[in-house]
Amino acid sequence: MTTVESESRRNIRLDRVSRVVLVMLVIVASGALSSFAQISERVHMFYYPWYGTPAVDGRWIHWPQGGHQPPFDIGANFYPRLGAYSSNDPLVFDQHMSWIAQTGASVLVTSWWGRGTFEDRAVPSLLDIADAYGLKVAFHVEPYGGRTAASVRSDIEYLYTQYGRHPAFFRVVRPTQFGPSREARGVFYIFSSLSILDEEWRAMLDTMRNTTFDAFVVGQTSDASRIVRAHFDGLYTYDVLLVDGRFFRDVNRAIAGQDAVFAPSVGPGYIDQRAVPGSTRNRPRQDGFVYDQMWTRAIESESEWISISSFNEWHEGSQIEPAMPFSFDGFTYLNYGGAYGLFGEQAELAYLNRTYDWIAQFEGLAPSLKGTSGR
Repeated sequence: MTTVESESRRNIRLDRVSRVVLVMLVIVASGALSSFAQISERVHMFYYPWYGTPAVDGRWIHWPQGGHQPPFDIGANFYPRLGAYSSNDPLVFDQHMSWIAQTGASVLVTSWWGRGTFEDRAVPSLLDIADAYGLKVAFHVEPYGGRTAASVRSDIEYLYTQYGRHPAFFRVVRPTQFGPSREARGVFYIFSSLSILDEEWRAMLDTMRNTTFDAFVVGQTSDASRIVRAHFDGLYTYDVLLVDGRFFRDVNRAIAGQDAVFAPSVGPGYIDQRAVPGSTRNRPRQDGFVYDQMWTRAIESESEWISISSFNEWHEGSQIEPAMPFSFDGFTYLNYGGAYGLFGEQAELAYLNRTYDWIAQFEGLAPSLKGTSGR
C-alpha cells in the first residue's frame, strides 16, 4: 500500500468516526434517548447490514443483485424510503435504530458472514448506535463457505472476544435442557442449521457448555426432535414464504417438553422476483393480512420468543422498513399503499406501527388485534 493510499484510507476512517460522533451528539441533544421505551427483549428482529454505495463503500454492494444498476434500479420489488443506502452510513444506522426502537422490539439479530467480512466490519458502529437507543444486538450466523460446527464455535469465541464487553451485546439468562448454565449467555441464531449434521452440532455444543464461551444457540428448523439430537437451546423458522404459522403451536408444545425455546418467525410477505431472475416466488402481503395472521398464530402458540423476518431483507421483500412509491423508466415498484387502510406517508410506516401493536399484545400490554386487518 502506498503512503497516499494509506493516508486516504485513514481519512475515510476518521470521517466515519466523525459522523458517528455527530449522530450521537444529535441523539443526545434532541432528547431522543428518553423518548423510546423498548417493551420486549423476547421479540428479535432480523437485520441486514450488507448494503453498500460508491460514496461510502467504494462500490455498490447487494443492491445490484439480479443484474440491476442502482441507485434507481435495484434487486428488490420494493424501494426503500431511504433510497439505495449504505449500511456503513452512521445516519442510516441511526434512522434504522430509531425505527426499530419505535416498534417496541429490544433486540436485533444482525446477519453475520464471518470475521473480517463486510457485515463483521459494520458491527462496531451498529453496537454503538443500537446502544444509544437502548437496543441489544444478537448474531445471525449465516452459511458462509466452509462453515462447520467447529468453525461456528470459533466464530462464537471471536464474537465474544471482539464484542462481548459492549453494553449492546445481547445476553440472556435462560437455562435449557442441554445448556443448563444460569449465567448470562450471548445469543446466536444459526441459519440453515440442517446443512451440518446433528451429531456435529451436539459434539461442539457439549464441549462449549460451562466454558467462558458458553452460548445460547438457536437452530433454524421446525423439527423439535433436533433439540435432543443436536442439543440446541432453541429453534426458529425464519421462512415467511412457505410457512404460515399453522404448526407453531404444535412445535412450541414439543419444545416446551424438552425445556428449550421456540422463536417462531413472522413476516409481512415475500417476493424475490427482481433479485432472482426467473423466480415466481411470491407471497403477497394482502394489505397486512399475512402479517396479522402470522402474529396471531405466533402469539396463540404461547412461544417464549418471537422473531421477525425481517427489518430490511429487501431482496426477499420481507422487510418492514419503510418503503415508498417509486417508478423509473416505466417500471413501478411495489409499495405499502393500502396496508391497514393507510396511504401516503402513513402507509410507509404501517408495518413498523403494526409491529408495535403486536408486540404490546404479546407482552400483555394491549387487547387482541385478531381480525382487525379487515380480512
